[in-house]
Amino acid sequence: MGPGETTTTLAEVQAAKAQLAELETRLLTHARDIDAPGASAASSVATWHAATTRTTRAAAHRAIRLATGLEEHEPTRAALAAGRVHVEQAETILKALSDLPDDLDPALVERAEHQLLAYAGQ
Repeated sequence: MGPGETTTTLAEVQAAKAQLAELETRLLTHARDIDAPGASAASSVATWHAATTRTTRAAAHRAIRLATGLEEHEPTRAALAAGRVHVEQAETILKALSDLPDDLDPALVERAEHQLLAYAGQ
């Protein structure tokens, strides 16, 4: 591969990683909804996820935070699913949105989310 093809392929791999991460968050949400942790007597979805996938507890909790945030912010979920943002960018966007005051106009929060997604593309 030449430099151009290497660059393109690397970008495609990064997009695929983002898409897989979004799929994982949907699976974790589903696991919560069907109480998969209860079937194994796990105390939480994060604990269950760590045990069943040999993931560290810290990484499992991070995945749960991402899944929870994506449930509330569909534009960020869609961007991650499309590979337009990386996991770290999605996490940063969700953190910034969660730091906003609770009584903020929802339309303003939506505008902020779209602006942050635009910045992530730069």
